[in-house]
Formats: sequence, structure tokens, C-alpha cells
Amino acid sequence: MVDSPEHYRWSSYRWHAWGNKNIYIRDHALYQQLGSTEKERQYAYRDLFKLQIPDQYIHKIESLRLHYSRDPIILEGLFTLLIIQLDMDGRSQFNI
Repeated sequence: MVDSPEHYRWSSYRWHAWGNKNIYIRDHALYQQLGSTEKERQYAYRDLFKLQIPDQYIHKIESLRLHYSRDPIILEGLFTLLIIQLDMDGRSQFNI
């Protein structure tokens, strides 16, 4: 793993957080909802990564990843639901 998402070679973080152009990336509708301007969306996206996921959820995320590794669509959906439910203080609002 890397210490920061922008250090991961295949991450879209540099595009979404800083606007570094990448011809292979298309913005998801949820990303578009982060703000009305490019700068607002980038700021909000960077803010998402300030979230510290509690240790007990790291184990749950890994368990989901291992269990659904052959079904990336379900895995992406479950992971998205987990992240959406974590508030900016890193507290989950539901249990998985």
C-alpha cells in the first residue's frame, strides 16, 4: 500500500483531487454532485480522504473484498455504501 492515494500509480485521485488531466478517466455522477464547479468538486473530493476509517471497519472491508472478489460489481456497490455511511468524523452510521 501507499501512504497517500496520489502515490498509487493507477489511482484517479490526482485527477479528481487536483485536476491533473487523464484521458482515461470519466467522472462518475456522484463525483459531479460534490460541487457546482471543478474547484469545489476537487476540494470536496480531497476532503473525503481526510476520513479515518476505524480499525474494525478495515477488517470488514477486507472481508468484503475477499468474499466478493469475483463479483466486482457487488463489491463496488457494498464498498460504496460503506463509505457513504461513514461521516466525516469516521463514525459509521450502520453496521455491515
